[in-house]
Amino acid sequence: MAAVEFEIRVAGPVPASVLEEPENIEVVSEAGDMVAVRTALQAAGIDYESAEASFLPSVSVPLDEDGAAKVFRLIDALEDSDDVQNVWANFDVSDEVMEAVG
Repeated sequence: MAAVEFEIRVAGPVPASVLEEPENIEVVSEAGDMVAVRTALQAAGIDYESAEASFLPSVSVPLDEDGAAKVFRLIDALEDSDDVQNVWANFDVSDEVMEAVG
């Protein structure tokens, strides 16, 4: 199903954006609208694999090679901690920087 058709069918009663990915379609809305989005999907006859609330950054910070290396080390350390359940970040790393840090 095309993302545009999907957005027209679902976005009417619920403010949501639709992101088309290679293997799926992701519907993004305010956390308080999650139940309404799920209801709209069900009413439209659209099955969904999962429904969950997650944090999405409103601002992304571009990182250079040095900054990316530092952030990746920090994220690795946080993820290795048994006391940390989830890690979110708001950075953007270019393909060139990813290759260099790799």
